[in-house]
Amino acid sequence: RLRGVEVDAEARPVRAGAGVVWAEVTSALEPQGLAALAGSSPDVGIAGYLLGAGFSWMARKRGLGCSAVTALDVVTADGRRRQVTAESEPDLFWALRGGGGNAAIVTAFTFRVFPVATIYAGMLLFPLTRAGEVLRAYEEWTRDLTEDATTCVRLLRIPPLPDLPDFLRGQAFVGVDGAIDLPEVEAEAVLEPLRALDPAIDTFGMMPASQLGLVHLDPPQPVPALGDGLIVDDLPEEAIEALLAVVGPDADSALLAVDLRHLGGAVSRPAGNGGAVDHLPGRFLVYAVGVVADPALVPVLTAEVAAVRAALAPWASERDYSNFREVSASPGRFWDDATLERLRAITQAYDPERTIRTAHELD
Repeated sequence: RLRGVEVDAEARPVRAGAGVVWAEVTSALEPQGLAALAGSSPDVGIAGYLLGAGFSWMARKRGLGCSAVTALDVVTADGRRRQVTAESEPDLFWALRGGGGNAAIVTAFTFRVFPVATIYAGMLLFPLTRAGEVLRAYEEWTRDLTEDATTCVRLLRIPPLPDLPDFLRGQAFVGVDGAIDLPEVEAEAVLEPLRALDPAIDTFGMMPASQLGLVHLDPPQPVPALGDGLIVDDLPEEAIEALLAVVGPDADSALLAVDLRHLGGAVSRPAGNGGAVDHLPGRFLVYAVGVVADPALVPVLTAEVAAVRAALAPWASERDYSNFREVSASPGRFWDDATLERLRAITQAYDPERTIRTAHELD
C-alpha cells in the first residue's frame, strides 16, 4: 500500500512511497514537464534503486539518483517512525543514500526532479556480426564525449517472443542506446559519428522524457532473469577482444544482453552533500543477463555471466555498483574502508541487534 506519488511542480520535489516503480513516477511527472533520475527500466522499484545509488539516462549530466534524495520516511529497528533529512538525522540520511537498506526500513522517498519535458534519445541497432567494429567506434566516441550524453553499447540476442515486433523477434544485434540532453540539432551532431556507421535500425529522436524507460527495451513486467555486473576502468583493444570471445558473433551464447554503460561526467565526481555512494569510479558499467525461460538454464546462464566477468577481470575496478551485483560479495566491493566503518557504526547505533536484513550486508 506504499504506492502514493505526490508532485510539487513549483518546488520540484516528489514524494513517492517505497512500493512505487519508476513508470508510476515518470507518468505523474509528464504533465508538469518534469523528469526524475529514473532507472532504465520502467518496472524497477524506486526503493532498491535509490538505496543502491541509481544510474539513470541523465546520470553523466546530473549525477546519481541517490544524490537527488532530500528526505526519507523510515521505520527504524526500534519501531519508531522518523523523517530523515540532512538536518534532522544527518548520519542516517548519509547512510541510506547508497549504503543500502541496512540501517532502517524506508517507507517513502522525497527527491529532486528536473525541468526536462523532452529529450533526444533512442537506439541504433547493427547486425551482431558488426560487434567488433561498433564496440571500437563506441569506445573511441566516448573518450571526449559531452556530459550531456549518457549512453550504452550492448550485445543483444533477442528471443523469439510472440509479443515482439518482427524486426526484433529472434534477432541478434550490437546496439547503442541512451539519451543526449541537448537541443535536437546539437544532439544530432553529437551522435553523428555513430550514425555514420549506417545502423540497420535508428530510433533516435526527440521524445517525452517520460518515455525514457522504453529506450532500453526492458520488459514492462517482471521476467525471470539471472545476471551480474562489474565496473571496468578502461576498454582497450585487448578487453574488446576478450569480450567478443565470450559473447561476440562467433560465440554460442545464451545471454540476452551484455551492456556497457558509459560512466564519467557528473557520475565520476563526488556530489556535494552526497551519501555513502556519491559517485562511481571507472569508465564503463557492465551488466550481463539472461532470461531463465527454463530452470535448466540456470547453470548455463550462471556460467556465461561468470565468463563475462572473468573476461573483463583484468580491467575491473576495485569497486562494484551494488544494484548490478546479484550474488553475495564482500562489502569491500561496494564501499571503501572509511565508508564501510562509518556505515557499520551508524547501523550499530540504529539497529544494534541487526534486526533488519538487506541484499548486500555490511559484515
